[in-house]
Amino acid sequence: MGPEKLNLVQWGRALFHITDRKNLPTILARDLQAKNEAKRLKLKHYSIAHENIQERRSSKKVPIGRKGTIHDYVPLFFAARPPMLYAVQYKVPQEDVIYLLVAWRALELPDTVITDGNASSADTQFYRVAGNLDKIDRKTLSLVWWNETAEQKRKKAAEVLVWKSLSIGLIGGIVVLNDNVRKAVEPVVAARKLKLQVRVAPEYYYE
Repeated sequence: MGPEKLNLVQWGRALFHITDRKNLPTILARDLQAKNEAKRLKLKHYSIAHENIQERRSSKKVPIGRKGTIHDYVPLFFAARPPMLYAVQYKVPQEDVIYLLVAWRALELPDTVITDGNASSADTQFYRVAGNLDKIDRKTLSLVWWNETAEQKRKKAAEVLVWKSLSIGLIGGIVVLNDNVRKAVEPVVAARKLKLQVRVAPEYYYE
C-alpha cells in the first residue's frame, strides 16, 4: 500500500503557501515575508510567478483592513493545485515548487483578509475573516480540474492575505512532489533544528 493521499482542501486545519524551494532557507531563518517586506529587508527571493501577473498584483489595491496592495501581504491558498501552479509549470519545474502547510489559526492574525477568488481578478471580492468564511466556494476548492469556466478558475484560487509577514511557528509541514525533493529539503529543515514533516504528495501537482 502506498502513502495516504492528502486532501486538496484541509478546511479547519491548514492553508497553503507555494514557493520555489530555493527560498526555504531564507523563510526558515527570517519568516515568511510579503514581497514588499522582503524587498525592504533586502532578502533574496526566487519567484515562480509570471512577471506580468506579479506586476498586476503589485498595483492591485486591497480595499479593506490595512489596505495597501496585494504585495503587502503574504498570500495563502485555501486549496492545493491552484491554477497559478498550472500556469507556471513550463516556467518552473514542478519539482522546484514546494508547499508550506500553514496553520488554520493564521486566519486569526490581525489585519488578515480573505478573497472569494484570485486576488488580482476584477470580479474578486475582499472580506474581513470574521463571519465571512461562507463566502468561499468550498465545492470549487476541492476540484482537481477547475477549467470548465473562468468563474470556476477564479474561485479555485481563493486566497488568505496575511499582512506583511507570517511566523515560521505557524508552518506545520512541507509538501513536495517526489522523494528526490524530500531528500533535498529535509536537510534544510534539519539545519534549522526544526521538526517539520516533509511529505510527498504528487496529487498536489500537475505532473
